Formats: sequence, structure tokens, C-alpha cells
Amino acid sequence: MPSYPESDKLLPSDVTAINQFIEWLEEQDMFICDHDDNQYNCRRTSEDLLYEYLGVNRKKLEAERRQMLEANRKAQLPIDMEKLP
Repeated sequence: MPSYPESDKLLPSDVTAINQFIEWLEEQDMFICDHDDNQYNCRRTSEDLLYEYLGVNRKKLEAERRQMLEANRKAQLPIDMEKLP
């Protein structure tokens, strides 16, 4: 079975808990921003922050997703339509 280390970093329980917290912050009109020279920069998305926190490399993650799709495509057996009920 292939290894998908970047995908493994996105464990559902961790991601769900973090996303729920970020959503709660936004509901409270609070946002995570950078502060530099008396200015606030809120350009990074919650997904950007999540990936950075979990150490996920976007390019590697996308390559893994493509590998998964290709493996799934290869694993699917042709269906004999005449044998279906």
C-alpha cells in the first residue's frame, strides 16, 4: 500500500477541531492576522494557516492526491453490463 505522508498530516480529528475553532473566531468577529509596523495583515486564509501549522506541503499534497486518484482508477475493474441484474 502506498504511503501518503502529506495526506496523513490532515488527520480528520485534528483538522475538524482546528477548523471549528477558526470558524468560532470568525463568528465572534475575530480574525488571525499578522502585525507589522502598526499594521494588520489578514491575507492568509484559514486553510493556509492550517497547512502551515500542520506542516503540509501543498505541492506534495496535490501530487499525492493525483497518485491516489490514479491508483483508484487502475484498481477499478471493468463492469460487464450484461451480468448486472
